[in-house]
Amino acid sequence: MKSGLDWGHWTYASETWFQKRLVAIRDGKAGLRSATLWRANSLTFQSATPRLVKKNLQDAQDWLERSL
Repeated sequence: MKSGLDWGHWTYASETWFQKRLVAIRDGKAGLRSATLWRANSLTFQSATPRLVKKNLQDAQDWLERSL
């Protein structure tokens, strides 16, 4: 949830990344990774994404509270 891939839903970019990773695994060019390795350097992409998602959720909540 802290990666740059967490937009709150599965995106086209997420699917594209997943399919490329799957091909690399099937071709023997990629292997298993520990949680530490994933966290360290594999899921960073857009480091601002978690902050953006949090801010969007807060803004939506604030708007709903003002509008209701």
